[in-house]
Amino acid sequence: MLKLDEAKIAREKLFESHKHLPPGTPDDVHDFCNCLSFRVKPDLAPLRFIRDTHQLLNDLPFGHDRDRAEPMIGRLIGREPRVYAVLRESVPNIVTHLFPAGFASDVLRLLSRIESTQAVPATA
Repeated sequence: MLKLDEAKIAREKLFESHKHLPPGTPDDVHDFCNCLSFRVKPDLAPLRFIRDTHQLLNDLPFGHDRDRAEPMIGRLIGREPRVYAVLRESVPNIVTHLFPAGFASDVLRLLSRIESTQAVPATA
């Protein structure tokens, strides 16, 4: 769970992701980080971060924030599905570079568990 000071630093890093993510990171990922920065609060738990990230990725195509019940504005609204796939794939990189190591480790572990339970078993 993020402490008050950790949440503040994470928000700042998300908002200024171009300073913290590797060179060559797509602009869409930086825009996504900016959107995420408004959702980071003290006492944010790893599972809540995953839920908020997933919710944001589901809201962006339609331009309506269901948590706040208000329209969203930005370059990521109404884009092609592949853009959101890239953003979804960037979440591990975002959390690794912009959040405290312990929080990032917990998020990555949970993401791995979620992915393994959603994997479709091969048929013989």
